[in-house]
Amino acid sequence: MSRNFAALRGLAILIVVLHHSIRLSVAAAQDAGFHGPAGWERLFLRILLQVGVFAVPAFLFVSGSFWAYAAQGESPKLSYRLVWTGLRRLLWPYAVWSLLFYVTLYFCSGSAYSIAGYLKNLVVGFPYHFVPLLAFCYAVSPILVSVSRRLGWVIIGGIVMGQLVLINIVVPGSLGLRFPDWMEVLSPPILRNTLADWGAFFPLGLVYSLRARQAGPVLARFKWVSAAATVGLFVLSVLEAVNPVRVRLVGFLAALCFMFFLPCIRREAIPLGQSLEKVGTRSYGLYLSSFVVLLVVLTVAKAVMPGVLRYPTLCLPFVLALAIAIPLVLMSNLQRTPARRLYPFIFG
Repeated sequence: MSRNFAALRGLAILIVVLHHSIRLSVAAAQDAGFHGPAGWERLFLRILLQVGVFAVPAFLFVSGSFWAYAAQGESPKLSYRLVWTGLRRLLWPYAVWSLLFYVTLYFCSGSAYSIAGYLKNLVVGFPYHFVPLLAFCYAVSPILVSVSRRLGWVIIGGIVMGQLVLINIVVPGSLGLRFPDWMEVLSPPILRNTLADWGAFFPLGLVYSLRARQAGPVLARFKWVSAAATVGLFVLSVLEAVNPVRVRLVGFLAALCFMFFLPCIRREAIPLGQSLEKVGTRSYGLYLSSFVVLLVVLTVAKAVMPGVLRYPTLCLPFVLALAIAIPLVLMSNLQRTPARRLYPFIFG
């Protein structure tokens, strides 16, 4: 497994937090009665938001790679024991922070749901959309490992094609044609949108980790082609994003090309690599807790000094810094207390 992946996982989760900070800051400004960003500010924030097309795919790719590395040499029985351990570390913190988010949302905005509504939110992953997808990937990972050892990149080709089909079902016409209505049955409930957005990336990382010796030299030979394609498609995704009509294909292709370049990034070439590695070890806890921190920080700002929300670009650095620093401090302090045994249940 590539040594750069820990830092890249940290970087990916920071971009996710940046994405959420922008979205929630703009929403808070509009709730406070201000118009949304316009002109250069809108374009600047849109570019930052579009960087997010790489974040969750990179996180899932790295997660798949770590998972395959942990499962290598394991018997099917031990692999499923590993799945159970992984699901516990994934779902306990998810339940804790989802509950905290719903309580915070109620006190900050008065939003409430029925019991059935809260259960539905937990199942579909509101607001933590990729957690159910990650849990699904964990659950089927022994099968993916077994099949990938025999079929390798063939299975990846099938998964990528399946995601393209699902994209065209969710957003008809993304591939330039419309499927018959009966193909709606191929879009699974709960995971319909997240599979369409990110379904291929965990398996892609898993297969890469299993076949890194063969794939590494090939990817290195074409790394500048992958890099150029990533940049070109990212620019297209920005241009597409500022238009009223949106499709998911350009962003998906940009992220896919980046996954072929990602293993070629050298560890020493990553700025602040050691710091990002530390963030990477706490990435899941940061992802979960930053949502609650953002909600509280923006609610306080709206109540105490709403004028700062008029300029999302200016307040963004402060909001982002708090959304990152507060969870990291909480995690670090918890690990130093006698309650550190609770850490896996709270932060994963």
